[in-house]
Amino acid sequence: MTPLRRVILLTFAAGVAFLLAGLGVVLWSQETYPAGKDFERKMVDGFVLRGTIYGSGPLTVYIADENMDRYGNQGAVQFHSGLLLARYFIRSNRAFLHYDQRLHSSVKQLARDLLTVLDDYPVSLILAHGQGCYTALEAAQKSKKRPQQILLFSCAARENYQHLRVEQMLHKMALEGAPDSMLRDAESLSQRWLHDYELEPLPHGAHVGRRMIQNSLEKEKENLGITALRENQAIHFKSARARVEQKGVTVRHYRGEFDAFTPGIPADDEQILPGMDSFLRAADQQIISQLELALSALRPELAPSLTGELEKVLRAQPP
Repeated sequence: MTPLRRVILLTFAAGVAFLLAGLGVVLWSQETYPAGKDFERKMVDGFVLRGTIYGSGPLTVYIADENMDRYGNQGAVQFHSGLLLARYFIRSNRAFLHYDQRLHSSVKQLARDLLTVLDDYPVSLILAHGQGCYTALEAAQKSKKRPQQILLFSCAARENYQHLRVEQMLHKMALEGAPDSMLRDAESLSQRWLHDYELEPLPHGAHVGRRMIQNSLEKEKENLGITALRENQAIHFKSARARVEQKGVTVRHYRGEFDAFTPGIPADDEQILPGMDSFLRAADQQIISQLELALSALRPELAPSLTGELEKVLRAQPP
């Protein structure tokens, strides 16, 4: 065999081996959930909450971010938060429940669903992420059986939930390179839209920023509908939190150090947890090669800053 042919064959074999190893890593990292029991609850409108409950002991409920499934995943966005949290709470001798929320629903509707869970189960702790923070607060203030504690992560907290959604749209435009003048025009248009959720037809020759924000606002209205939009505008983070705390529930508010929607110095009630920015995952900013990224999936773990905080919180809870 000629040296060139040998090199080609070895290169091909190495490539196939790496591909198979990578496939094995992907398949392995998707499956290793602990054994759990199916959870189902039928709502008054016929919708069925479906989830999984693990372990025994004091119950923690996990409420994921907007349109994410019970595992904290959405399409190609794979955080595996449900896997990591289920492992952690089972090791801590605690029960853990997560379920699939409705897609494209108002916070108030999601809170009505959670309220059913709170009224049916003695929930000790709610752990909520993103939009789930608003859902948890809205449900907890109305439940007859309130949790002892609520942990809120990466909430991007704003006083009005629908204003937050608009801010996220503008932030996305900024990340895509929109100039300040374009962002100001988009913000002005979105603030007018918040009054009645109506938009004038796009003028001839409208700049790309106008088209971007108009398309985003129209998509938001199409997905949610007027009723849900109005319900979301009635959600106020600080007042909801205050009402929950007045009922004796301890609320803790955290964010990652690179949380895009709470820039600068955090508010007094926020605590920064370094390394939590790939939500709940230990994020090593030094990992740069594809091989290192593949190998890191072999044993995904919660961020050490998060596990340390959870251990403190759980110790502080009454048995």
